[in-house]
Amino acid sequence: MFQDSDALGVDLGVFDRTIAVNLRGHLLATRAVLPHLLAAGAGAIVYTGSGASDSGEAERPSYAMSKGWLGALMRHVASRWGREGITGNVVAPGFTMTEELKASGQVPQPFIERMLETARSPRLGES
Repeated sequence: MFQDSDALGVDLGVFDRTIAVNLRGHLLATRAVLPHLLAAGAGAIVYTGSGASDSGEAERPSYAMSKGWLGALMRHVASRWGREGITGNVVAPGFTMTEELKASGQVPQPFIERMLETARSPRLGES
């Protein structure tokens, strides 16, 4: 996450991994679940977005782009299959301290403080 520096310096491997997880992963999940929802005649697909897609952070461009593009996938699903009872939704739960982030020990305290300052909750999310 903290290797996603800026548009000039980000390693393309970091960019590719971010896109693979945040876009390809959501597309593959959509492809796996959509036939079941269509067969059931209704359903909802809820994607995990991020406020980073709209906030204009000075870092994490790969992450922000991937989450912005996720909105395009959600709108596609809603437009293409909405009349068949399928809804596409994006939720943005805020910064979440995942097990991976905790284990890495790479989340600087100033970053955590900045996330808390902009959060709509008095705490960060945890998974």
